[in-house]
Amino acid sequence: MSLILIIFCFLIMNFISYKCSAETRNLFDLDKEANLPTWFSSILLFSIAFASMLIYFLGRRTDKKSSWKNFWPGFSILFCFLSLDEAVGFHELISSTYNFNWIWFYAPLGGLFFIVVAYFFEYINKNKDLTNHILGGITIYALGILTSEILNSYPEFFIIKTAIEEGLEMFGALFILTGSLQEVNRLMIN
Repeated sequence: MSLILIIFCFLIMNFISYKCSAETRNLFDLDKEANLPTWFSSILLFSIAFASMLIYFLGRRTDKKSSWKNFWPGFSILFCFLSLDEAVGFHELISSTYNFNWIWFYAPLGGLFFIVVAYFFEYINKNKDLTNHILGGITIYALGILTSEILNSYPEFFIIKTAIEEGLEMFGALFILTGSLQEVNRLMIN
């Protein structure tokens, strides 16, 4: 519950900060890098990576025969990369260095990732609550990215677009983290 409140505070401060000094605005502007919302998002994504590795190690302990457990290190590596990208801004670097919109590079990879994850959770994993959290969270996260790209052509909606994009990404990541931590808890009890 407290993480939800933090996300709402960041969303509210994004709007309020435009009435404040440049220093305060930079500290809370959801469209800027190296500030509190970016740090929070990066930690959230890294927490998913960490929880995924815990699921892998705990799953190995309880089910040595299952081949699906090898899914979790890949899931962890991807979210570690997303955390690093959020903190460092690789996607902005791609756009500025190659004069190429990063979405055209990341979208096919994201689509492939979603297909693999959806297959794993729908056909291999039997925990429907975990499936709903992971697939639901990824869908919410992706909607944030897609909403941003759609609304980019409407500069008058810039502040709202940024709040929608970053808010959906944070809520999606939180949804994934919640499901992952519930799975960690389930595996620790077994």
